[in-house]
Amino acid sequence: MSREEIHQEVERAGLSHVCLTGGEPLLQPDLPELATELLEEGYVVSVETGGHMDISVLPHGVHRICDIKTPGAFSKSAKIESELFINTEFFEQNITHLNKSDEVKFVVASMEEMPWVKEVITRFSLNERVHAIHISPVHDSINIESLARWIVQERLPARMTLQIHKYIFGEDAIGV
Repeated sequence: MSREEIHQEVERAGLSHVCLTGGEPLLQPDLPELATELLEEGYVVSVETGGHMDISVLPHGVHRICDIKTPGAFSKSAKIESELFINTEFFEQNITHLNKSDEVKFVVASMEEMPWVKEVITRFSLNERVHAIHISPVHDSINIESLARWIVQERLPARMTLQIHKYIFGEDAIGV
């Protein structure tokens, strides 16, 4: 879809908030310019990114939702090489660009990874740096009741979020 087609679709939808996502939006070289244009047109703009690309290219005013995938989560993802996420130096660089209007989403594949998540939240003072922290389990990989209890027990400053579209439309649904 061209930038012009995106603008037309956004205008046709008549909504005030535009979320740029799907696959990895930062792989699109003109995404920063598109986001700038949408902001200038008065839209609230958010970008949901996998967290493995430089988020500093996004213009001021874009609400960033940045994934931090645990080692087990990307082993379940065939799209991106795991070394990108394990590279602490890289996600530390992205973390420095986050601010109080942004969000972080930890994608986790097992309960064994939760101490790592807690350590990252503490180490980078994420609860002070961003608006919200989400814990999102890989679909059908963790007992969600156990995860919810662990978050409460550890007093983790985070919300548990589920990939609700997978519960509604099924795990393999496309375009929802």
